[in-house]
Amino acid sequence: MNVSNEKKIETNLIVHQANTMMNQAQNGNSSNLMKPKEVADFLRISESTVKSMEKRGILPMIRINKHGHRRFRVSDVLKLLRTD
Repeated sequence: MNVSNEKKIETNLIVHQANTMMNQAQNGNSSNLMKPKEVADFLRISESTVKSMEKRGILPMIRINKHGHRRFRVSDVLKLLRTD
């Protein structure tokens, strides 16, 4: 398999995952919030990159408890994938 086909497959997988997440969020089957590790895994980047994106204002974050645990809205994560 050549690199071009691998990229197409990877892109299709990400689009499928994004559609699944949107459908689950709309149907109430899933939380609308993601942990930093979940965001990193979904976007295939490191957790430190997620943290950097949050600090630079690229990816809004909310704190969910007195310990300051970070969470990211699914809708904000999905906006990063949109190209329109």
